[in-house]
Amino acid sequence: MTHLLSVYTLARPVDTWASSPGAAWQDAGACIGSDPARFHPSGWGEKHAAQVADARAVCETCQVVAECLAWALDTRDGHAILGGTTPAERATILRNRQRRAKAAQRKAGA
Repeated sequence: MTHLLSVYTLARPVDTWASSPGAAWQDAGACIGSDPARFHPSGWGEKHAAQVADARAVCETCQVVAECLAWALDTRDGHAILGGTTPAERATILRNRQRRAKAAQRKAGA
């Protein structure tokens, strides 16, 4: 049987998430019961900005926002507002992490 757990799972079978290590945090998400479309802004300009702000308002009340962000970064989700961030913001975080790791490698090898 497939049902929604939260915005993270969308319409995936519960078994998939139940077997994922550390998936229990998702049960505490403030987005539980929200329409997943709320976290997938569409359009451009002011409409898009308003939709992002609406999703972030939910994230600001969430007790597992850090876990959500870590999950979004680990899975490289490129579509939804997760952990209070947009896909573009997460891409920037990942690029910065890669740059720091490369710099640390160069420093260690010097």
